This record gives sequence, structure tokens and C-alpha cells, in this order.
Amino acid sequence: LQADPRNVPARLGLIEADLTKDNFGHAESLADEGIKLLPNDGRVWAGRGGAYYSDGSKNNDTAKLKIAADSYDAAVKLDPKSAQPSVVAAAYAEYGFHLWQAQQYTECLPYATKAVQKSPKSWQYIMLKADCETGMQQYKAAIADYQSAQQLDDKKNADLTSRLTASLGSAQLASGDEAGGLQTLAQAERISPKAPFAYQYLATYYITKSPPNLNAALNPLQQLALVQPTNVQAQINIGDIYVRQKNYTAAQAAYTKAIGIDPKSGDAQFGLAEIAATKGDTKSIDAPLQKAISLQPNSAATYNTAIAQLLLGVTPPPLADAQKYADAATKADPNNASGWYALGIAYADQSKKDLANSALRKAFDLFKAKNDQNGMQVVNKAYTDLNGKDNSLITGSGRNERTNQPGSSGM
Repeated sequence: LQADPRNVPARLGLIEADLTKDNFGHAESLADEGIKLLPNDGRVWAGRGGAYYSDGSKNNDTAKLKIAADSYDAAVKLDPKSAQPSVVAAAYAEYGFHLWQAQQYTECLPYATKAVQKSPKSWQYIMLKADCETGMQQYKAAIADYQSAQQLDDKKNADLTSRLTASLGSAQLASGDEAGGLQTLAQAERISPKAPFAYQYLATYYITKSPPNLNAALNPLQQLALVQPTNVQAQINIGDIYVRQKNYTAAQAAYTKAIGIDPKSGDAQFGLAEIAATKGDTKSIDAPLQKAISLQPNSAATYNTAIAQLLLGVTPPPLADAQKYADAATKADPNNASGWYALGIAYADQSKKDLANSALRKAFDLFKAKNDQNGMQVVNKAYTDLNGKDNSLITGSGRNERTNQPGSSGM
């Protein structure tokens, strides 16, 4: 190669020799030099794809997997015979899988699609394509792809078959086919009762549907906790449901178990503060709340807002405490619309009308900036309840004369 740097077989041979020794850096350097010398030779691009793919796959390096996929792209465009289709498909799929894990669904789909095109009978690649489509809420296309994958599934791995079936069921539920989705998820559970997917998707469906059906979510969450004893989020979700059912003993046990699994979980610590707030036990809120915030500082506004909302739901509500936590939420994140709304309600319930109006207008503007129609409606109802039905933030009649004029905040 020193005698003839353009000797492609010699360069590729050296790259392969490096890869057998996991000498990835030198292999990549040889490949990078090669494409600079021979930018129109598909074989060199394929060698570069192989070098970066070996490194990225072994070391779980998304950036190198992207270089590998894009190198193979260039290789097959220059010379379709420069790389084996199965190898190219694997590189596309592995990079696509990393994008899917990162919830970059729009970026994932082209690579998953190319993997399927290179290897049309690889059902796991078809499943990946459907996963990306599900993430993009393209449920009709996802369902068709999941069903195509099912037809090719060799059923050698019960857990993977259960995962495929559960993913189909989840897409059916998301598309509005509740009966079909529930039936498919039940099938996934029968295929592999120890696989977590059916329980996970079913619980998520019940928790996120409108309105939520938390009682229905409890059983699959408990099943999920059994098959995944170290799943901290399952325990937190179980605790959250028990709090809403006012089963505080069971909630305490679930949160304690979650803390045992992950002592650094802010959400698990926050669960203990939720129990105290729901019971109206204001003296027992701060210790677990501050512990949760110290573990998860970015959630300070969310945590304080939730405590304020819970206190406002207590009979009779400890309004001064609700105000304190709502105020803390707005200070932690001045753009937290829900925090401003809770602060407005706390002020209104204490007959602090001017302060309430100011907070509610702030909440309305923040919800409006996010185009959150539901949030706008909720705030507007509180505002008109306080100021009369002729004073609407939505129509603008609830603003004073200086609103939207230069130098005025309209507050």
C-alpha cells in the first residue's frame, strides 16, 4: 500500500486485518484516506462502511453507525456489487434502531425502509420500520408492516414474537381499534407470559387514554412489576394509582420499593410527597419533595405544581400552602403554564382577585403560546368564574384597555 496508495485490494485487506484485532481507529483511518484518494470507488466506500459499522456496533456508538450507513449508501450508489445486501441492510437497521431508541422517528424511518429494501424477508427490519411509523403516528402503515412481519416471523424466539404481536396491538389501540388491540395484546401475553411488552403497552394505553382508566392500568402494571422486578417506573406508576385510589398504605409500599430499586429516582421520592399532599398533611410534604428536587432539579416546577394542585383538591384546601408551592413552581420555571394556573386558583380562593387575575392571564398566554386549547379553556373558565361571563380571555373582553399597547404587559 505504501508503494501504491491506490491499491484497493491491499487497502481493504489491511482494513480487514485491523478489524480482526478490533483495531478500529487504524481501520477507519485507512478507510478515510481511501475515500479521499478514490472518492468514486464503491469498494473503498464499502470498506469504510465495514470499518465504522464494526466499531459502532461493538461500542454502541450511534455517530459511527451513521457514518457506516451513509458510507454503504455511497458504496451501493457507485457500485451495487461493492457490498453484500445483507451487510448493508444490517448497517441501515442498526443505525435506524438507535434513532428509534432516541425517539427520532422521522430520521429512523428512511434507514429502516432502506434495510427492508435490501433484505425484504428480514421480518425484524420490517418490525423496525413499523416501530418508526408508530412513533410518527402513521398507524395504518405501521399495522400493515407489523402484519407483514408476522407472516415472515420464524417464531424461534417467543419473547421477540410477543414483542412483535404486542407492538401490533399497541398500534391498533392508537388507531382507535380498542377491541382489536386488546385482543392482540392478550395474544401477545399468551405467546410469552414472562415478556413485558403486552403489560407495558396495555398499562400505557389505559394511563394515557382520555379520560384515563387508572383502575384498568393497575393489573398490567402489577404483572409488569412481576416479570421485571427492577422496573422502577412500574412501581412509581402503581404508587400513583394507589394514591388516586386513596390506598395510601399500598402507595407507600410501591414508592418505597421504587426507592429500593433506584435510590436516585426523584419521581419515587416525589411519590411520598404526593401521599402527604393528597392527605392534606402539609407538615410531611417538604422533606420528600426537597429530596426529589435535589435528585431531579429539572423537575422542580413540575413537582411543585403537582403538590399545589393536590392541595387545592383537599377539603378544605390549605390555600396558603397551595399558594406557596404554586409560587415556587412559577419561580422554578416562569414558563410553566400549569403553575401559574394553580397560583391563580389559590389566589382566587383567598379572594385576592387582582393577583388571581394576573396569574390567570399569565397562564392563559403561556397555554396560548403552546396552542394548548384545553389549557386555554380551563384557564378562561376560572377567569370568567372570577370576573363574570362577559369577561373572556379568549375573546379579549377580559383584557384591560392597555392590553397589547406598546409598553404594556396587559397584566
